Amino acid sequence: NPSVTSFYIGVAPTFVPSGAPWTALAFLYAAHISIAFSCHVFWSSLFHQARWLFTGERPRRWLDGAIGVILLWLAWRIWHRI
Repeated sequence: NPSVTSFYIGVAPTFVPSGAPWTALAFLYAAHISIAFSCHVFWSSLFHQARWLFTGERPRRWLDGAIGVILLWLAWRIWHRI
């Protein structure tokens, strides 16, 4: 992903004082990667536990209806903005 590479090369080094040892930047990278990994594990565990919402016929029909209503509302707003 180019945006992550750009962040690690261009933005992250600005958070470390000039002249700091390379270990300071390595610690910053390790902290960022650890936090991101923890968030991904949390979300995947949450959605794994909530998979029953998407597997049954009744919840799926309700979800399709709710999404349809939301999309119609969004189309109405866009139409009236033009």
